[in-house]
Amino acid sequence: MKASNVSTPTLSLPRPTASAPSASTQRTAAPPTVARGSQPSAVFQSSFEASSQRTATSGSEVLPTSVNPPTDDRLNQGINNAYQQVFSGKKFPTGPERTELFKLAVKMRSEGASAGAIESAISSKLQAEVNAEADKANPSQQLEDAIKLVYRDGSQPSQADKNKFLKVAQDLAKEGKGATDIKWTLYAQMSAAKEGLDNTGPAVQKKMFVEAYKQFHGHTATPSAADETKWMKEAAKLAQEGKSPTDIKWTLYAMIRDATQGPTAQGPATRDEAFKEAFANVYGGTPSAAEQTKWMNKAKEMADKGASNYDIKWALIGEMNLAKSGMDNTRPETLKRLVNESLKIATGGTPSPAEEAKWLAVADKMAKEGKSATDIKWGVYGEIRNAQEGVQGDPKSPTVLNNMVAEAFKQVMQNNGRQLSGRELSEWMKVATKLAEQGQDAFSIKWSLVGQMSEALTNR
Repeated sequence: MKASNVSTPTLSLPRPTASAPSASTQRTAAPPTVARGSQPSAVFQSSFEASSQRTATSGSEVLPTSVNPPTDDRLNQGINNAYQQVFSGKKFPTGPERTELFKLAVKMRSEGASAGAIESAISSKLQAEVNAEADKANPSQQLEDAIKLVYRDGSQPSQADKNKFLKVAQDLAKEGKGATDIKWTLYAQMSAAKEGLDNTGPAVQKKMFVEAYKQFHGHTATPSAADETKWMKEAAKLAQEGKSPTDIKWTLYAMIRDATQGPTAQGPATRDEAFKEAFANVYGGTPSAAEQTKWMNKAKEMADKGASNYDIKWALIGEMNLAKSGMDNTRPETLKRLVNESLKIATGGTPSPAEEAKWLAVADKMAKEGKSATDIKWGVYGEIRNAQEGVQGDPKSPTVLNNMVAEAFKQVMQNNGRQLSGRELSEWMKVATKLAEQGQDAFSIKWSLVGQMSEALTNR
């Protein structure tokens, strides 16, 4: 067996930034749910960039779409914007086209959609129509395109093959397939024919077996006569079942792998090899007697529960990586290190004794709840970020909700000093209260408000 080099992924939690969600995901007034520690989706960006240009000059109130729907003029402007986005000034809506799109816009407005969401929907509709027109089937053209892709050396398929594949293209067009689907279907079939893989005869079966064998054992490996006899029987069975050459190859690969590492090879010898490969992958070198005893005991525990040697190897790699990074325990010294790492990620500086003590208490509470070191590290980080974002506390508390509304408004207005009016505060508190009643936490409520406020800006 060959050891694989696998690196342990580094966890990274992106910090929410001042870029706010836009209209393209929110088709109605229902807010998005934002995962803790993550930034609202980038698809919000475009209409926020457009709407934020209004914040500096417009003195009108920013109210939820439900109480401040877009005007007819704003809907017509959205239609113009959508045409500009799709056609770049090369085409403008005719009277009938505008009438049809305006009906769609009015319908979406009645369902609670913002101007940004409506504009995005119209843009998507127009783009889909453009794409459909460009993807109209033309069997002869798709055949030419496929030939250029497959015969890059300038040669050509025989006339008989051309006729055969033209018939395939014509049949696909009759089924309603577009140009893209037809071209790539022809490419796949033509490539297989050129490589002699358009059948599953004995020669192709052997080719697939050899490729599968070398894929697993290495490109210089040569199968024994016994191996060839064994696996060629399996290849013949797969061919009789109607498998394609590619399916035969990868099914054989899986069978060869499982015969070496999987449920059919549970003996101590291969388990020992699985341990050694895992150790070499993570630590390199030769394990000590104590290390071998420790990890072989874990391997035996897994095997007793029915794990294959293949699964044991990768499970050991995971556990060894945790042990190597000191993330396999929640002892006091580990908790202190995790807290300091979390604080450094969140603040970039060195914590004061008071800060360290505060967050150590949080980490200790998580440890007593049975959280892993990894969960504690990122859980503490999340709590630190919540504190920085001002999104801590009981979301059912009016004071906390008031803070959420103020924080969200400040972010959407890009810290331009604009204060919430009495009506704005009242209307957004209704939205925040509803979110809290749905069970959302303070972090999610804030970013839901950011999304809806950004949507509201597009209505103006």
